[in-house]
Formats: sequence, C-alpha cells, structure tokens
Amino acid sequence: MRTAGDHWQATGFGIAFEETYKRQEATFSIAYNLALGMDHYALAFFPGWQRRVIDIGARLLGEQQYVVEVLGHELGHILGLRHEFWKDNKEPGNAYQYPSHIHDNESIMNDRNVGDMSRFTISQADKDAIRQFYDLHPGQHKDIFIQDLIPRPAVEYLSLPPVQIIQPSGCAPATRRQSIP
Repeated sequence: MRTAGDHWQATGFGIAFEETYKRQEATFSIAYNLALGMDHYALAFFPGWQRRVIDIGARLLGEQQYVVEVLGHELGHILGLRHEFWKDNKEPGNAYQYPSHIHDNESIMNDRNVGDMSRFTISQADKDAIRQFYDLHPGQHKDIFIQDLIPRPAVEYLSLPPVQIIQPSGCAPATRRQSIP
C-alpha cells in the first residue's frame, strides 16, 4: 500500500497517504474480505460513500506480484476516478467522468488491463483527470454537481477488522464528490 500511495504522491499533485494504526484517526481501512473469493482482486469506494474500506480478495493474495498495481487502482477510486471505460460499464457512484473520447490503455483506471496488470500505471490521462476534477469549484457544472468532502475518521463505518489503516494527508483541499443525475 505504501508503494501504491507513493506512486500517486509522485504525480506532483499534492496527494499523499499516511499510514496509521489508530482506527479513530483513519479515513479508510484495508481489510481482507473472504466473501470476495476469487471473483475480485479488490474493491474500493468512491468519495461520499459511507463504507470506506478497501476490500482485498483471495485472488490478489494469490497473485501478489500485482499488489501495487491493484492498490494504486483502488486508490484512484478513492480519489474520485471511475474506470477509464466507465460508460461501457455503467458504474454507479460519485466520481470523475473521463471524457468519452479518451481510451487510454495505459491508465491505472483501465479495468480491462486485468490480463496484463503490469500495464496498470498512473498515466498522463489519469493525472489530467485528477487535476481537472480537483480544479473544479464546488457547485453545478453542466449535468454534474461538485461537492467538497472533508475526510473524517471512518471508524463508525467499518464492518470488518482492519489489516492496515491509511490516512490521506497533504491532499488537495478535500476529497471530491461528483453527482451525476
């Protein structure tokens, strides 16, 4: 997790993650979720969701060479990025909408790279998406509404015992939430 967070920090956008083992300080938690089985490597959450846990599945534990890439992808969701091909997936949630003309096979948010996870990198399109998303002022923007969310401890939402707890620090002013009607 530390390495995945360092990769986001290296974008130069002011993103940093700080590890803590104090549940009362944690913004989100990481936990092994037996229920995921072999169907998923991991599952995260979008800004504004109440349950703030990155669930790790048995599949990721069986293919540990991809831990950094998968956790980097999940951190992208936490920062507000959807899958790069989200319109095809029709994902629910509050997150940044990549422009429809962008199809970046190198994107860390391209969930179609599962067959070759070594291609999961924070691409220029990912960096541009984060900058564009966090540069928006709160309020209505065409068909979306942007709201700043101040990260707060997630302890009241945790339903699984944490394996590792991470606290974003030095991020952009707050985590973003984008609502699409």
